[in-house]
Amino acid sequence: MNSNSLENGLLLMMTTESNFSNAKKLANKILSMKLASCINFTRCESMYWWEDELKEDFEIQLLIKTKEDLVDELFNVIKNNHSYKVPELICFKAMAGKDYIRWVFGATN
Repeated sequence: MNSNSLENGLLLMMTTESNFSNAKKLANKILSMKLASCINFTRCESMYWWEDELKEDFEIQLLIKTKEDLVDELFNVIKNNHSYKVPELICFKAMAGKDYIRWVFGATN
């Protein structure tokens, strides 16, 4: 198996939080449980439908690096610790160099 292939088990998960404090609190929970190797924060402006109204807010996007076999537990931790009633939970399979993949797998459960 080529370590750069999509079959390597590396996943990127995205969610957003309402502010940096909530994002950092959620990231600390995830990282302390070793469900991710790294989480990046990006401030973004979002437009979305909520309860039949078009909303516009600034949010913090979290990009979470993890491995495929942790995704169910990670989903549950995010859902149970998120400030939103319906949090964004989106996963992508990812390709990366074998050294980075090894690091992600070594830094997680």
